[in-house]
Amino acid sequence: MEVFYFKGRVVPDHIPLTVNYTPKFERKPSLETEPDSVIEVSILKGGFQVKVEVEHYTDDKALALFQAAWDAAQRLANAAGFISAIPYQIVVDFVVRPDGSVKALALGDAYLRSLGTFTDDDIETIADLMIADHAFGEAVADLLSMLSKTHYAPISYGRVAESIARLIAPNEKQGAMWAKARSELRVSEVFLRALTEASTDSRHGNRTPVSAATNRKLSQMAWLLVHRYVHYRLREANLPMAEFPELSG
Repeated sequence: MEVFYFKGRVVPDHIPLTVNYTPKFERKPSLETEPDSVIEVSILKGGFQVKVEVEHYTDDKALALFQAAWDAAQRLANAAGFISAIPYQIVVDFVVRPDGSVKALALGDAYLRSLGTFTDDDIETIADLMIADHAFGEAVADLLSMLSKTHYAPISYGRVAESIARLIAPNEKQGAMWAKARSELRVSEVFLRALTEASTDSRHGNRTPVSAATNRKLSQMAWLLVHRYVHYRLREANLPMAEFPELSG
């Protein structure tokens, strides 16, 4: 067996968390890319480590186990947070390979970034829009939560879609709201329904697992929807067909 570690911080930093319990458990794969593993979690003085044992280490296997490691550390922190009423958050900073070399980690999605058309030159305009419009700012927060909390992603899809539709038609009833959103943004009913239906179970407390492939597809759709809406706002509702064809899923 080979051993590697995920390491990072527990925030807030000024309330350094120590948990006097170190859970250890065997994890069976939930995805084809995930290997069998043994996971052990410890939190000490505001830092944490997740020790992972696998038959043979590769960087791809480590990344496949990232979510499992994050879950384990976050849930241990949540147990302490439940007792103390402090919402501790896990921040994974790096992975230590079996040979002792260190690979820095940062949450992000290069592919989603490639789907966007905005650059750093647009930061002032978009920031002003988000700061001035609370509802839109919260929609973007939901969108970005897909990257930091993958278990929350199915809920995010529906919340993002409904938030954008409500921003388009703030005073309309549900049916008219969705119809106007489809028309104004040039988005198909199938596209929007895929986002809202994926979130239904989770929003009602039924945490039905969503496959990695489905999460990937829906995250792309939610990302494209929000980008379409930002263009809609910045261009004062003028979206040329040639530049903005229908989002059909």
